[in-house]
Parts: sequence; C-alpha cells; structure tokens
Amino acid sequence: MDLIRDLGLLALGSRLKRLTASLMADGALLYQEAGLDFTPKWFTTFYYLAHHGPAPVTQIANHLGVSHPMVNKVAAEMDAHGLVVSQKDPSDKRRRVLALSDKGRAMIKDLEPVWQDIQAALQGLVADAKVDWIEVLEKTEASQKEQSFLERCRAARKARRIREIEIIAYDPTYREAFYDINREWVETLFEMEEEDRKVLQNPESEIIAKGGEVWFARHRESGEILGTVALHKGDHDHYEMIKMGVRPEARGYSIGEQLGVALIEEAKRRGIDTVYLETNSKLTPALNLYRKLGFKSVPLDPNTPFARCNVRMALALA
Repeated sequence: MDLIRDLGLLALGSRLKRLTASLMADGALLYQEAGLDFTPKWFTTFYYLAHHGPAPVTQIANHLGVSHPMVNKVAAEMDAHGLVVSQKDPSDKRRRVLALSDKGRAMIKDLEPVWQDIQAALQGLVADAKVDWIEVLEKTEASQKEQSFLERCRAARKARRIREIEIIAYDPTYREAFYDINREWVETLFEMEEEDRKVLQNPESEIIAKGGEVWFARHRESGEILGTVALHKGDHDHYEMIKMGVRPEARGYSIGEQLGVALIEEAKRRGIDTVYLETNSKLTPALNLYRKLGFKSVPLDPNTPFARCNVRMALALA
C-alpha cells in the first residue's frame, strides 16, 4: 500500500517532496563518490554565485524565486564549509553581499562534470516518463502565480460553505435568531431604536401579517440559523428589504447575497415594481452587496423611522 500515491492530488505536495528527497539523496551520493564536500541543496545558490558573481542575499532570493531566510540558511551552511564569504557591497558599504571563497571557486571545475552527469540522468528520467516535466512545471507555476494555492483553497472553502446553506421561509421556531442576529450588528455599530425592537420582537404581526416575508439562511447539517432578511410591505404597496444580518462567524460566504436573491425572486413573483432599502454609509460591505444585487441610490425618505439611516436605495423590477 502506498497511501501518498493513493491519495492522489490531496497528497501532491507530499509526493513531490518524496520525489525531491529521493533525487537529493542520490545526488548527495554522487557528490560523495566524486570526493566532493557538497550537498544538492546548496546547488542553486552556489551556481548563481559561480555564474553571476557576488550578490546580495535579496537579489539571489529574487532570482531563484525563494525566500530570503532560505538563502541565508544555505549561505550559512556553505560558509561553515568554507565555500562562501560575506563582504561589503562596493556600491553600498552599508550592504553585504555573498561571494564564493577561493575554495568555492576552485571546486567549480570538479563540480561541473557531476552536474553534467546529473543533467544527463534527469534527461533520461524525463524521457522514460514520456512527459515534458519542465513544460508541466512552467504551466503549473504560471497557474499558481495567476491564482495562488491559498487563494484556490479559500475559494473552494467558500464554495463548500455556500453549498452547505439553504434559504428557508419564516418559521416561528427561529424567531429568537431573527432578533439576535439583527440586534448583534445594530448594537455593534449603532444603537437599537424603537422601530428595531417593534419589528424584531414581533415579526409575525409586523411583517408576515402585513403581507411581507422573512427568510433564514440555515446550515443544512447543524440546522443553525446564520442569517436573516425580510421583505416588508408598507403603506400603498411600498416594499422594503429590511433586517438583513449575518452572524459574524458566517460572513464572507455569500450568505447575504443568497438571502437577497431569495427576496428579489419573491418580489418578482409577486409582480412588485420596486424594492427599497435604507442603510448607513459606514456599512461598506453591505452597500457593495446591495449594488451587486442591482440597487441604486435614491433620495432619502424624510419620514424614515430610523435615525441611523442616511442612505436610501431602490431596485426597479418592472
């Protein structure tokens, strides 16, 4: 059984590391057989200094595409073996550069035949595999540069979290969650107002009974309510999107967008011409979401019951 192989892409890093370790171990034996006090992990830094001359650590790291500490570590090991020296940069006395020592420069002629053997062996290895590894690596590195592994993992996590969420209509079981989720964000940034308390404590009479609707974002497995939104019907068939809130730990997974889409779809189904909302200019993420959903700024309602509202938006559906 080879677990790393069986895990496939999930263990790609471990498999590449295992292959690298095998190549490095064999390379170390080659240097040893040639009677050279040299190790494969020094190769790129040593080669750079041999062919480009003295250079600052930062420059070496940038050209090799590795970290500054990694070059420092390799340089320290080579220094301990007398292969490199650190000296002042002639163009900037405050900066120090690495250079091969006399011993290091003398070793080049003995190392080059070994490098030629390694080059030939690797060409044979690639030919046997019938895969252009360099092309594959270049394409993979280019893809990684375009969108990093970390970014891809975060995107996958977000997509997974989105799939775990379901949007459900109002259920009295979750009345407390409707209150708590909205109270949390209001009290974090503002103060609860009388209109907040009236609506949040009485969603059935203040929203449902008046022809509105409440939606919840619920985790499919745990059943936890992670977000809320409501469609409120006011006088003269005036509809508003109100009480959108998402628990802090669940933000960043498009829950607000899913709730907004559910509300808009219901508004379209009912033949509603326009949906309004009121908010505050400091709520930048919320404003970005509303714009993404298609809302546009309109003049303030002078009769708004909320002191905190200084932005009004509308979404035309007809």
